[in-house]
Parts: sequence; structure tokens; C-alpha cells
Amino acid sequence: MSEISGKLNLLRHLAARHALDAILLQRLSSIPCATNGASTYVHIARSKVEASLLVTEKDQYLLTNNIEALRLDKEEGLVVQGWNFQVTPWFEKDFSPPGLASGLQLGVDDYLPGAVNLSGEIAQLRANLNHEEGD
Repeated sequence: MSEISGKLNLLRHLAARHALDAILLQRLSSIPCATNGASTYVHIARSKVEASLLVTEKDQYLLTNNIEALRLDKEEGLVVQGWNFQVTPWFEKDFSPPGLASGLQLGVDDYLPGAVNLSGEIAQLRANLNHEEGD
């Protein structure tokens, strides 16, 4: 099992334990864990990134703007990893998934109104390194 599929399985099991439909990752510390170290930030002084990840039972989405989408594909190889890009115009302030996640029960790694804050449990997932990460 690849590192990425292993992490996605852990996130999916976490969602299932809480009877959630999906998990949204939007913190700087969470994204690299699920993407084999991809850098989705522009400025390291911010705790949030320029892209979020939405993991459902069967799919995985990267939510970002049209400027960052090209960079994330070209520099970080996230399309090759299997992330389905959901792109908004650069001038939109928020690329969280209102349409994509409409009607879904969400767990998040940060505060989001109407979602279950799983920041502590997601931090524990990040802290437990798998074989590939520990070497």
C-alpha cells in the first residue's frame, strides 16, 4: 500500500468512526501528510494553505484557485497522485467546498461552522509515522 493510500484510508476510517461523509483538510500541517509532502502554501507565516483537501469515502479532491492549481499540478504532482482538482477563480476569497460538500457531514482539521472539529485526532494521525516516513 502506498503512503498516500494509507493516509487516505486512515482519514476515511476516522470519518467512519464519527459517522461523517468526508474530511476537509485546510491547515498547513495537514496537507503534506496526505500528499506525500506536497507544499500547498505560499507564505509559511500563515496556518492555512492555498488549497484544501476533501476526502470522501471514494474520492479525493483538491480545492484551490486557478493560479495555484497550475503550480500544484506542475510542481507538486498532485494530479498524478489522484487528486481531483476543483478550481475557483483567483479572486474568490474562499475555496471551501460549499457546492461539492453540500449535504455532507464534514469533519475538519480546523474550525468550520457546521462541521465536526477533528483537529486533535488528525494531529495524532500526522504524528504516527508509517514505515516510509520513519526511514
